[in-house]
Amino acid sequence: MAATAEARQADLSDVTVKGGVDLQAISKEHGWAQQMSESGDMPLALAMTGITGFRFPEADSSLCTYCADAIVCVPMATMMATNPDKRFDDVEVLHGKRLEPTPGYKHTLLVGACQVKKNRNNPLINHCVMIDGCPPEMERLPAACKEVGIDLPEDILETYARSPEIFHMSRYVGRPEFDDGFFNIQ
Repeated sequence: MAATAEARQADLSDVTVKGGVDLQAISKEHGWAQQMSESGDMPLALAMTGITGFRFPEADSSLCTYCADAIVCVPMATMMATNPDKRFDDVEVLHGKRLEPTPGYKHTLLVGACQVKKNRNNPLINHCVMIDGCPPEMERLPAACKEVGIDLPEDILETYARSPEIFHMSRYVGRPEFDDGFFNIQ
C-alpha cells in the first residue's frame, strides 16, 4: 500500500543500487521474537533479574506497531521497580489481540485498546487494570503499576523517553567508524 501511495514498485525494482552490491545475496531475515524464560512466562531478560510473581507472555503476530512500542515500557519499568527483591503480587500483563487471561492470577494488566475491548469483562480476571488507547496511554503506566503492586521510580516515563539515548546511542560515542551524518537527511 505504501508503494502504491508513492507510485513506486513494491519489489524495489525501480531502485538503482550502486557499488556492485547484490541485495539478494546480502539480505537476511531479522528475527523479532525475544528469548523467553525456561517457564515461558516472561522474557529471559526479566527472569534473569530475579523477578517473580509476574507473567509477561511472548508477543505474537497480532501485536500492532502502536502496542509494540508501548509494551516495551512495561518490562523496562518492571526491571526498574523498587519492590524489595523484585517480588510482585501475582501480576499478568496481556497485550495484542489474541492473548487470554490465565485463571488464578490476582491482577491482570490489559495494555491497549484491543486487549481492553477483548478482556475487560472476562470472568477469569480477578482484578482488572487497564491502560486503554490506541496507542496505549502510557502516561497511565505509573498509576496502573501501582494499582497492581509494582512500585516504580517517579521519573519512569522520562527515563523511558530517554531510553534510546541511554541504552543504545552511548555505544557509538567516540567510535571513529560512526558518523552521525549518516543519520541526517541532507
